[in-house]
Amino acid sequence: MLELTAFGYGVITASALLIGAVVGIYLRPQERVVAVVMAFGSGTLISALAFDLIEEAYHKSGFWALAAGFVLGALMFTAFNHWLDKRGGYLRKPSTQRHFVLKKKQELASEILGELSKVHILRSLPPEEVQGLVPFVESIHYKKGKRIFEQGDKGDALYLMRSGQINITVRSKSQVLDEAAETSVATLDPGDSFGEMALLTGEVRSASAIALTDVDLWRITKQNFDHLIASSPSLTLAVSRLLALRLSTTTLQRAEAEKDRMRWQEAALANASVNITPLEERALVERDVGSKSAPLAIFLGVVLDGLPESLVIGAGISAEKSIEFSFIVAVFISNLPEAMSSAAGMQRNAYSTKKILGLWGSLVLLSGIVAVIGNIFLSSAPVFVLAIAESIAAGAILAMLADTMMPEAYEHGGPYVAMATVAGFLIAFFFNRLL
Repeated sequence: MLELTAFGYGVITASALLIGAVVGIYLRPQERVVAVVMAFGSGTLISALAFDLIEEAYHKSGFWALAAGFVLGALMFTAFNHWLDKRGGYLRKPSTQRHFVLKKKQELASEILGELSKVHILRSLPPEEVQGLVPFVESIHYKKGKRIFEQGDKGDALYLMRSGQINITVRSKSQVLDEAAETSVATLDPGDSFGEMALLTGEVRSASAIALTDVDLWRITKQNFDHLIASSPSLTLAVSRLLALRLSTTTLQRAEAEKDRMRWQEAALANASVNITPLEERALVERDVGSKSAPLAIFLGVVLDGLPESLVIGAGISAEKSIEFSFIVAVFISNLPEAMSSAAGMQRNAYSTKKILGLWGSLVLLSGIVAVIGNIFLSSAPVFVLAIAESIAAGAILAMLADTMMPEAYEHGGPYVAMATVAGFLIAFFFNRLL
């Protein structure tokens, strides 16, 4: 009977997730409204932590055991959440998407801009503009013997060598259909680039490129480069000058050219660390939306957000007592805006309504199951063990608030969230102490 009660409470509190997802998808409330509700929910949950979990755990185990469990819970949540985010789990939370995408751009930039700096055409452009290409650089692999492009093909991309070797061959006009008559004119190694003029003119290929070994390349399509050109007047001017010069000459000596390349790379990296456009963010997000690991990471991330609360609910139900009503209310209220915001964000990232509602619906059921598990293993545990479990859960919940709800609430709600948070805290305190 206690297990059934725990399951019911777990489902009731988690049902706010499904309700919030439906509201976020179909009603699409204004971001400020969601932010205020999120701040209110944060206040109620903080109050519940302080007066339902922390205070009780303190009286059962003392300060040092409480502090150890609290810190451990926060560390466990943060570490596992970071691991999931790197695999696409950040897509469930609009609050972390921009931050994580910017960090991802920095990581890509440090790897890619060193190669871009070797391309004369790109190094002649403003580094603060060219760094915008980073999210659009594609990684591509060719097997040995594979033709990357043919002489006469339309020039539609620039390639940067990462590993392997490529043979550049040409045929005369009379031999254009005779592959056996090809003449090798160059062998390209890692660090080399080819196809630069395709970015500027789109002219046909003057040679063929064949993989001598298995090769890994970076590719920048002319379409993506043109998108950047269209959004940047200064870059458009620089490209116009390059078209006029046609890479005619340079007066720099080799040593000076290397210094120039390093200065360019440093400037591009500095700009990549502080700036990201909506177009770049979209490109980086789309990389993860299509990955195989993202759906599972999103699901596990959602489970991680709700797991501590469900365990506490189950553990708090025993023959002698029931879970505090104020805690149930606080969890329900905090779940509502979290799902509203996340569902709307996932919809913008091209996840289907069916998949989103299926995710949150399955979590409702899973929350009930986790509450039952908490009831079976923790409700009758020794007082000290239960206190440690509660403090670990409290630390994880507070880490979740700091990582997800509170930053997003302030980002979209501004100063309004301060009073909403205070109101949530006071109402939860009222339920806890005065009712």
